[in-house]
Amino acid sequence: MSARPPRPRSRRPPAKGIAASPFSPAMLLAIVVGGLVICSLIATTLGTALLQGPAPTAPAVGASDEYERSLRDAIAANPDDTVALVSLANLVSTKGNYREAIDSYERAIALNPEDASVRRAFALALSESGNLADAEVQYERVLNGNPTDAEALYFLGDLYAGWHPPRAAEAAAAFERVIAVAPDSVSASQAEIALARLRGEASPVPLP
Repeated sequence: MSARPPRPRSRRPPAKGIAASPFSPAMLLAIVVGGLVICSLIATTLGTALLQGPAPTAPAVGASDEYERSLRDAIAANPDDTVALVSLANLVSTKGNYREAIDSYERAIALNPEDASVRRAFALALSESGNLADAEVQYERVLNGNPTDAEALYFLGDLYAGWHPPRAAEAAAAFERVIAVAPDSVSASQAEIALARLRGEASPVPLP
């Protein structure tokens, strides 16, 4: 048997050399670590945002002005709208515009003279604007209709205490009347403090 000729060896193309990295091992390590830190910060920020929810929005600017315009529009459409008149009077009174507040209260009272709450608010605006005698008249009218109106009694006493000079005896009598007719009320608690102040005593602890 004749011997087989040896198989020719397959010649593979020589392997190409791997290009050298332009970064040193230390630089590569720094890049990897930096990337991990950035990912961690992003994850922490997102997690905090998800836990806290959306940021609260700022209150609308000019809401009071819009409310005032709506009241004026309502009164223009219906001059006999007592609710709008009183609401406008209350609003402008808090802004120190007592002249307009008084005008609006007067219109509301002319439409509904038996509403004690409106007359009390009217009297308070008169008092705060310096019209003490007119305020006294309005409180007395409330008390003529309801002698046990604790709020009217308290504010009347407060009016007397702030008179120039103070009408201390009348103020004390009004405060004592509040305590007698409504002993468990907030007005009575305020009256006790005011009475102690008038007498130069230590103020009692107010009711919670």
